[in-house]
Amino acid sequence: KTKPRNESQTAAKARCQEARSSGLALLQPLHLDDREAALRATGRRTLRDPEDDHYISPLNCLVRSQIEIFRAAEDHPKAQFVAQVGLRCVNCATACAADPTGLTRAAAGAEKFPQCRDNLGAAIRNWHRTHVVHCPHRPADVIPVYD
Repeated sequence: KTKPRNESQTAAKARCQEARSSGLALLQPLHLDDREAALRATGRRTLRDPEDDHYISPLNCLVRSQIEIFRAAEDHPKAQFVAQVGLRCVNCATACAADPTGLTRAAAGAEKFPQCRDNLGAAIRNWHRTHVVHCPHRPADVIPVYD
């Protein structure tokens, strides 16, 4: 097990253990780690970190697992400059990439380009409220958690 680095991490770890003991751990999908490993094998990366399980709530772990970090291509319509780093729905990105016809579209609000790193928290909260609950590409085991 990982040791907390300071008192605030110790307190966060205690809150997470309390949440798990009260039944909130049931929010975590069963095959989340399999999906995460499959993404990483293709060079893609979500915001979820294995250490998150010790410090944040199961719902926040789930939200982080649904957000992918990416670098915008030169012709990306929403990016303000080439190679701007953005956040996007991992499920929409996977569905669009898997469609050889190019007809599958990401749902509204699937991508965000925060102006600076200080805005990341707000961007994630907004993305969670506006996109995740309406995403048509969510895996079946994730749907009940948000509904």
